[in-house]
Amino acid sequence: MSEVNASQSEYLGIGVIVLAVVTIITAIIITVGIFLQPQLLQLAGRFSAQEEIKRIINNLSYLFAALGIAISLSIFGLTNQFYAGIGNPGKSQWMDTTRSLLTLGVQALLIFIGFETFGLVWGFITGTMIVTISVIISVNIRPSIPSKETVIRTFSYAKWSIPLGFLNNVYSRFDIFLITSILGASTSGV
Repeated sequence: MSEVNASQSEYLGIGVIVLAVVTIITAIIITVGIFLQPQLLQLAGRFSAQEEIKRIINNLSYLFAALGIAISLSIFGLTNQFYAGIGNPGKSQWMDTTRSLLTLGVQALLIFIGFETFGLVWGFITGTMIVTISVIISVNIRPSIPSKETVIRTFSYAKWSIPLGFLNNVYSRFDIFLITSILGASTSGV
């Protein structure tokens, strides 16, 4: 993105397309899992229609909460990393700090009003989206359809950077995985 003569709008377009595809696939997988669970319970002999309706409604609320968190955080991550990539790494850090503070404030307000767990989830989503909108305004670049060359360059970079990032993430959390697998979840704070 920060290369000379690089089409920043095309790189942002790739990010938006990948984010949309991953979000749609994730939503489909989770939704199918929610609606297939009754059939699996019926096969196991533990099926009650009334309980299943309650469970599906409850799981759908979890689905919307999880998707809201994932989508808001993904959009923020995309736009904030893009903001840093076009030459504003310091401002990008401040946007992330602002997001954390605003999220905490909105969550505290919603909990104080009486929304309990719902307040935590929607406070996170609201705070993240407010700052995301300000990052989008600061970036001031509209995504465009990427050219074939931009797609090839992006995927040739991503084929190494994504697995490396995943392995670095696993390595940095390996001690937590190890402690959790040996001593249980409560010992590692999970």
